[in-house]
This record gives sequence, C-alpha cells and structure tokens, in this order.
Amino acid sequence: MLNKENAEYYYSSIQNFISLNEYNSGNIIKINSILKEILLLITQDELQIFPSNFARIVFICDKYKINNKLATMIRQAFYTSKNLKKQEHDKLQNIAFLNIKAIVNICYFFTKLEPSIEIKNICKKFDDSSSLFAIKEKKVVDVLNASIIRKICSEKAFGFDLISEEIGSFKLFLIERFNYLWKITDRRNILNLIRIKKASNSQTIYFADSGSIIVLEPDLLLDITEIAESVNTNFSFQITFFTNLLRKKELTREMLVGSIINSLFDELLLNRNIDFETAYENALKTKPLVFFAVTLQNKNNSNYLKEKAFSQFSILKKQIEKLNLEKFYIEPSFLSPIYGLQGRLDLLIENTEDSSRKDVVELKSGKPPQKEIFYKTKDGKTISAGCWSNHIAQATGYNLLLDSIDEKRSGSSLILYSSDTESPLRNVPNHFSLKQNLLEIRNNLIYYYSILEQYILLFFDRDFIRTDTLSKFTKEAYFQIFRSFEKSDEILKEYLQYFTSFIAKEIKAEKLGTNGTNANNHSSLWRSSIEEKRLNYNVLSNLKLNRDLSNLELLHLTFEIDEIEGNNSIFRKGDMTVLYKDSRLEEANPSKQQLFKSSVRNIDNFLVTISLRNKNIPADYFGSDDIFILESDYNESTSKSLYSSVFELFRTNTEKQNLLLGKSEPKFDLIQTDLFSNLNENQRNIIAKAIAAKDYYLIQGPPGTGKTSVILRNIVDYLFNNSEDTILLLAYTNRAVDEICTHLKRIDENFPFLRLGYKDNSSHIDRSISFIAETLDLRELYLLIKNTRVFVSTISSALSNSEIFQVKKFNIAIIDEASQILEPHIIGLLCNVERFIMIGDEKQLPAVVLQNRNNCSVVSPLLNEISLLNLADSLFERLLRCAKLNNWDCVDLINHQARMHKDIQELANHLFYANQMKLWEEDSTQTEEHNFFSKNAENLLERSLAKSRLIFINTQTEDILKINNLEAELTIEIIKLIRTKLGTAFKEKSIGVICMFRAQVANIIKMLPDDLKESILIDTVERFQGSERDFIIISSAVNNSHYIQFVQSVVNIDGIKVDRKLNVAITRARKQLIFLGNEEVLSKSEIYRNMIDFIKGKDGFVETSEL
Repeated sequence: MLNKENAEYYYSSIQNFISLNEYNSGNIIKINSILKEILLLITQDELQIFPSNFARIVFICDKYKINNKLATMIRQAFYTSKNLKKQEHDKLQNIAFLNIKAIVNICYFFTKLEPSIEIKNICKKFDDSSSLFAIKEKKVVDVLNASIIRKICSEKAFGFDLISEEIGSFKLFLIERFNYLWKITDRRNILNLIRIKKASNSQTIYFADSGSIIVLEPDLLLDITEIAESVNTNFSFQITFFTNLLRKKELTREMLVGSIINSLFDELLLNRNIDFETAYENALKTKPLVFFAVTLQNKNNSNYLKEKAFSQFSILKKQIEKLNLEKFYIEPSFLSPIYGLQGRLDLLIENTEDSSRKDVVELKSGKPPQKEIFYKTKDGKTISAGCWSNHIAQATGYNLLLDSIDEKRSGSSLILYSSDTESPLRNVPNHFSLKQNLLEIRNNLIYYYSILEQYILLFFDRDFIRTDTLSKFTKEAYFQIFRSFEKSDEILKEYLQYFTSFIAKEIKAEKLGTNGTNANNHSSLWRSSIEEKRLNYNVLSNLKLNRDLSNLELLHLTFEIDEIEGNNSIFRKGDMTVLYKDSRLEEANPSKQQLFKSSVRNIDNFLVTISLRNKNIPADYFGSDDIFILESDYNESTSKSLYSSVFELFRTNTEKQNLLLGKSEPKFDLIQTDLFSNLNENQRNIIAKAIAAKDYYLIQGPPGTGKTSVILRNIVDYLFNNSEDTILLLAYTNRAVDEICTHLKRIDENFPFLRLGYKDNSSHIDRSISFIAETLDLRELYLLIKNTRVFVSTISSALSNSEIFQVKKFNIAIIDEASQILEPHIIGLLCNVERFIMIGDEKQLPAVVLQNRNNCSVVSPLLNEISLLNLADSLFERLLRCAKLNNWDCVDLINHQARMHKDIQELANHLFYANQMKLWEEDSTQTEEHNFFSKNAENLLERSLAKSRLIFINTQTEDILKINNLEAELTIEIIKLIRTKLGTAFKEKSIGVICMFRAQVANIIKMLPDDLKESILIDTVERFQGSERDFIIISSAVNNSHYIQFVQSVVNIDGIKVDRKLNVAITRARKQLIFLGNEEVLSKSEIYRNMIDFIKGKDGFVETSEL
C-alpha cells in the first residue's frame, strides 16, 4: 500500500522533473509512469488481474471511495498521455501538470503528506483540464472503451451503468440480440462499444441497436481458429475449447493429411512447377516426428497419407492457377484489439491496382458440404453458403481482422475445399449479421474462460454443461475427460482446481501484464507507445534493413540498430519477436498492419538478425527508406498445453500418481559406490544413487558445484555405456539446454544425441532434428531417431513436440535447473517416463511467475498434506519438502564448489547455505592471497579494491527512478582498471556487471567504451544464472527503500531467509565481488544489512570519499 515514505520519494521525483523544465513527450511518459507505479502499489495485493490502467483506476476509485473530481483527474491524466505525438506542443505542458497534480492528489489522499510549496504552485497552474478534452459530439460513437459499474434491469430493457476515460459516466441500453451480455458480464468488466447511438434527449444515455457491436474484455485477444472450433452446426456456442485444453494430444492420420495438404499448398504457391514427390517429401520434413508417430500406429498409414495427398495435389494446382497471385502473403498474421481477435490466414491476395481489395483464401482438406446450407442468424436473417458453419465463422473472423485494418476493404472470402473435384472454391458472404454472431461466440468464450479461472469443477457438473448441445466429436471428447475425472480421488480434483486456476491467471497475465502495468505483455503491443516501450526496454525501433547481410530467400533479416537509440532491449538469441513497419508520420500502430512473427538469430549492440516464420513476402515490401520496429512476442499454445499437462496426471496409473503427488516413497536398487574413482566421495555417492533410482531422485546443487558439467554428464555417460536406457535431458531455457549439449560433446565430440526444437534457437544446430531433416531423406532420418538413445530439449519444445513420446519410450528423464520449472510445465512429461532425476537449487532463481507470489498460496488441507503450499513453487521444491517431512532418503546435496574463492564462498555460506558449501579439494586458486590490485597504488580506487575480495562501495542516492549515475561512472572506472591490470589476459569471461534494474543496465552500456561492449556482459541477475566471471560488479541503483521489494526474491527455506536474486548475483564471482549501493537504504533489508556487516568484517567497506 502507498505510505508516507513512498509519497516522499514520488514528491522528490516530481521536484526533479520540475527542475528540468522540459515538457516534452519523453518526460511526460516518465512522469506518467510514476502515476502508473502508484496505482500498481495500491493494488499490488489484489487477487484480480486488471486488463488495463483504466480498469485499475475504476477499481481503486470504487474500493477507496475516491471523490469524483480526483477520479476524473486520474482518468484524464492517462487519457491525455496517450498518443502524445498527435498533441500540439503548447498542450504538452498542461498534460505534464495534469499528471503531476494527479500524483500529488492521490499521494495526499492515501498518506495525508503535504508536498513542497513549489509543487503546490505547479498544481495551482493547472486547475482545469477541459481545454485538453475537445471531444466532438457524435450521434454515433465509433469505438468507446468502458467499464461496467452496475447492471440495469427494467421491465422494458436490459443495460449497464458504465464509465469511460473519454466521456465519464453514462448509461447504455441493449436491444434483445445483446441481452445475453447481461448474463455473462460482471461488475468492472471492460467493453468495447462500437457504433452505439446517443439518445436525442440526453447527454448520458446511449443505445446499442442492430448496427452495433459489443466486445467483452477486448484486450484478451482470442484466436479466430479457437472461436471457430466453438461454433456448433447451428451457429451456437459449444465448449470445444474445454475439451481441447484437457484432452491428450491425439495424432490421427486425418490430422496429418490436413497438415500435409497445407504444406503442399504453400509449396505450390512458391513454385508452381514443383513436382508432387518433391513437394510431398518437403511437407513430411516440416513435422517428421508426427509422420513417424502416425506411421508407427499402422503400417498402412504411410500409403494412405500419400494417396490422399496425391489426390488433392492436382486440385490445388488447378485452383492456384485461377488465382491472381501477382502480390500475395502466405500465413500473414493480424490482430484487432477493437474486436478482441487475432489470427493467421492461410493466404492473403492483395490487388496491385487497388490496395483496399484483399482476398482471403482458407484451405480445408476435409470433406465439404454436398449442397448449399442455409443458416439462420440471431436477428432472423437467413444466409446461404456451401461451407460448414465453423468454416464460415473462421472466414468471418478474418473479415473482421481486415475490417479493423481498412474500413474500406473489399474482396472475397474463400474456402478452398481441396478434396472437392467439382467446386473446391466457395465464397463466404461478408455479412454484418455473421460478424455479430461470431463476436457473440467470442464473448461467450471469454465468459467460460473466466469460469475456468475461478472454478473448473463446474465443467464436470452435468447441470451446468448441457451435453445435448454438443457436436458428436466434442461430446465424445468431453465424456472421455469426464470419466477420467469421475474415477479420481478428492486430492486429484483439488489439485486440478488449483492448478487450472493458476494457469488461467498466468495466461491472462501474459496477455495483460501483472495487474495491467507490466510493459512486457501482449497487450502492450497496442496499448503502450514506443516511448513507453523504450522506457521498459521492450522494443528496438528505427531499425533499417541491411540487404547485404540479410538472406532474403531464407527470410533471415539483418537490421542495423539505431546508433543514438542503441541496443538497450531485453532481446536475446532465441527470443520470440514480432516485426512491423514504422509509419513515421504518427505513432506506429501494429493493429493497423500485418505482423511478422519471428525469432532472434543473433544480436549485438549494432545488428540484430531475425528469422521470419512467414514463407513468402512480396519483394517490394522492404523499401530502401523503410524503418521497422521489433517487439517481444509470446506463444500462447505452449501456455495452453499446461492444462493437458496437469490433466495427464489423471490419465496415468495410480502408482505414478502417488509418486508424483508425494504420497509414496521413491525406491532405489542396490547402490554401487565403487564407481567413478576420479571424483570425490560426495560426487561418487550422488551419481551412484542417481543410477540406482527406480522412481526419482533429487539432487541439490549450490552455485559452482558442477551440476551439469560433472553430475549430469557422468550420469549420462554411465547410463549410455552400461544400459540400454533411452534418456531424455530437459531444461527450461535454451541457454541451459545448449550448456547440456556442450557437456555431452565433452564426453566425446561425436557422442550421439539429438535436440528437439527450432533449429535457430540452438548453438548446436548440427544436432537439431529440424536441421538434420533438411539433409537426410525420411528413411535415414527415421533410422537415426530410432537408433539414438539420448535426446535433449527445452520443456517448451518437449510439450509442443509430444509426438516424441509415441516415437520413443524414455526410460529416464534428467531435468537440469529443475527449481526454475513450475509444476504444470513438468508434471505431464514425467507421466511419460519410467523414472526421473531432478537437479537444481531452490535457493537460486525460482520459476518465472507473473502473478504476485503472495496470491498463489494454497489454502487446502488436502494439498498442504502433499507439501503443495504455493503454486509458484517448482515440483522440485515440493518433492524436497515431502522428502524432508517424511524422512525419505531420496535427496542429496553436492557440497563441493569449484567456482568461487573461499572468501566469496564464506559470504554465500554465511547468508544462505549454513556453511554447507566446501571448496573443491584440488583447486588452489580458491585459497590464494588477494594480490591482483596493489595496496600501495597511487590510484585510490585500486588501493580500495586491494583491501578485500569482497568490496562494498557506499554510494549516494539520486533522485532518478532505477538509475544511479555515480554507480555507473564508478562501474566504468573499475572495468577500465581491471582491463588495464589484466593486459593481454583480458577475455570475455573476465568481467561481468549485474544490475538490479534494466534502466541501470542501459545507463552503464551507454557509458561503456565501444571497444568493450562486445567483451563485457552487462545485464540483470535473471540473465546471469548459470554464468560466471572472474570479477563481478553489482550496481544496485536502489535510491529509495521502496524499491528494495522489486530487487529481492525472499523465501524462508529451512528457517533461513534466502534472497534468491542476491544469492545468484554474489555467487557469479570467481575471484572478486564488488557491490555498489547505498548502505542506509539497503540496510532497511535484514539480508542486505547482514551482507554489508559481513563485508565490513572482511575490511571491504569503502566510502566514495575514499576514492
């Protein structure tokens, strides 16, 4: 909650802003970000996730009874701070003053703390915001975003009391076709109101009529394919989404036929003269594991697939010849936050003479209707089409996407039934009633997702789910799930309830951000300005294509990073991204153009290379003067696969259920302790026990103990050479998986293993199945996979390539960095292996959770009995607790570390490890004297650094958010000094700089000499886990104790308070640790105070005055 200490800091920030006397858009965004932070602070303990800042404002004003004048002021501060590019220069000062006044008033409302006289005078300069709101009076409102205050129910009509940023409070009355909304909405739901009409005799009454559209929670974009699957034969809603989420991914030959036909279609579009055999081979190679899984089901499936593909190949070829393909896009992506939709079309054809004419072609390989079908819309209209209802819905959704880009768009919406020899191309009418029907299905889907978030058990209530309205396929899938649920015990049902709610909230947070403020979320793509995204380091803008360095044929594009802007982004190799054009004339709007899904191949401070997922882009798209924008993207399908992962526990046998739930003790075979004579006793015992595990084994590995390089590597080496086991090696990140691959090659450069996943995400591309598939024929590839016994994968790739479990039977899985993996990510995978070993350290960085950890607590005696206390914990942590609680002998700790000097080890032992860590017995460098710097040097900085291997430099606080310039300058001085001292011995692993805030990372990088930018890693602690450097410099930039909560990750483990972020930060150092921060501020934290006191005891405390 907002307190006086916070308010003092915000007043200080305002004072600093006023002293600048610069009222430009960049500074306004910074001051508006303070207002956002205040609102987040007020709502940080709320259980709900807010879809927008506006929704949060409505909540706060309602809960705390904030007066109308202040509520209006806050709303208007946000409203006027949007699209600052369009604002006239003389209005920018007023917008700045409005934001300042809103901050001051809300701080005073909650704390009663008076600001300074100067701030009060600034507030007096701005007493009226009416000049900023020149809203044109319209009888029909194009789009209005509003929040429901209450529902209205009268004898004559249903409706809502609403409030919007733009027009304040008003009433909306509904015609009958919208009455369903009254049943599925709730207080504080957000609505997009499109083409509503104002009453002629009132300023505050509006009507939704037959020409209106209403969209529920529009920032929660739903995929058009998912909506179409929810359409029944009579165009009514059905719960297909629920069965799709929970059912096991089944591979049928019909599904694979559809995938093959789509690939053939793409191949023909790119090369009209391609022969069937080549196109078919290429199609199978796009998903070889799926092909192998299906053909292993039945030996006749291979012939069936080829016959089906061949019969449709000639039809596709003929139909493509009829299309005007002068300019076309394969699988273009669009989104519409107006209609709450997103989608990827099969084919978009653009007319070269009329850019508004765009034809959509959607390919369907299944059986088409034999005759025209008549559908009755909700408003009584009859529409005829020769297409199935779900296909009509899909085409209608694409029409809406294109409508939101270009209101004047014209063109056909075609379904291509490739199995039909007579009339394969069929038109879907672009009818307004169909669009209303589709959005009603979408709104119902949003409602049912909200139920899933709250109480999944309702879906197993036969009174709630009317199975008589379901299609045959959906009904069969539902009852299959229902039977598995019905025969399960109460603990499993409770487990399902808690985790499905958790997953739903995580997906919501991915889309909307944590309480609507986190800039790194899907909705920030259209909600946040480029300036805001720069402040959050979530964008690269002003990118120019370098054609000489790009491979346009493979769509590997290299862009030059703007010299002034620099690379301050969060992007790293393998990250999913989205690319779009910058119009430069006004604020770039990704919802008004095509988006190009991509991933980062390489990135440095000057260039970024991405790989587009599109298969074709017209040659004229990349103009010589065009500039581009790159932002983060996310894969919702991976997140949604977690529902099925959790439900996999219902499908496995009781013995496996009891083991994974922690209800039964894991067993071991006879342990051979005479193996691995080259290792120490602790390592020998752990590896021997891992080999003997019949169910599972947990290995705790503190920093630098060789979890991957020694333990995992030796386990794999032994199992490969002394058993017939097929081994699956898993980790959460691509970096961790690459590390595993590196150590497997150290067993032997030709050690046989394969890697799942996208080839561009790996540094070991030679072992990537997707890369190898390009060079081998299918039989050779199958034999390679069949004969390979070691597979490596990220958790995400294993979930999305689950067909591997139908091709291979895994005897053992070894999960590295297991403490970083949430239970839903791993539980389903473990149901498909005989035994597993988890290696991790619960005292290092935890799994990434977007929700407030405090809101993830489990209040269930049943689940608490199996040590499920917090949903944000990893399965590794929960099983550790089970083992300790029951005194099971299935956990051991690697206690020798080979990274840190003993002085640094002592700090980590003192703070977090209770002296459990020991030195690697053979490494004398861990005990040598500290003589790198001279105690008699003329340079005062060098003399100070010579005092101890543990240094704390006490810096002064500054009135800047998350930045400390003195710390940055000192960091640069220390880097230069170390480089000079090292001379020719300076290398990439010599120095690392860890910052608590991304803003300080950018600050230091800007100050760093160009010749050092490629040699020194400067990043946040999250990016450093698994890394090490000889010298680690930590710049805290914590200028106010309020921000300590943002730099810590504190948990209580075995009675010890552990700050997992600080633990990782200090244990990256091999030879020396140098910490920069303000003692007074940091000492407000007990853990930081203990650290500083320990360093003082080692004579490592330095005042800046000494330098």
